[in-house]
Amino acid sequence: MKSKNDFGQFRRKIFLRTIAVLAAAAAVIYLTYAVLLRGRFAKGMVALFQNTLGMDYDAALRFYERTFRSHMDAIILLSLLLVASALFYFYLRWLTRYFEDISKGIPYRP
Repeated sequence: MKSKNDFGQFRRKIFLRTIAVLAAAAAVIYLTYAVLLRGRFAKGMVALFQNTLGMDYDAALRFYERTFRSHMDAIILLSLLLVASALFYFYLRWLTRYFEDISKGIPYRP
């Protein structure tokens, strides 16, 4: 009979890797926003609206504020989910590879 602690190390490893995936996703989003996009994104979008839609600067800025700035929390949440999903995909590949290795070692008996 197996005790409760037989899979304790495996559970801890999965838990820690899950926390690492979530922390990595948050770090990627924060660094992307803080280092690459802060200030540059707004200026770039306003310039894009001016050039492609023919808006003047004030109209393009108001459009940016209504479209992006007022929904920044949802945009950050969506980007966090997308990055976390991508990292979780690679995490699941590791986990399924682990189980495939186990199943290769167990002979099949019909």
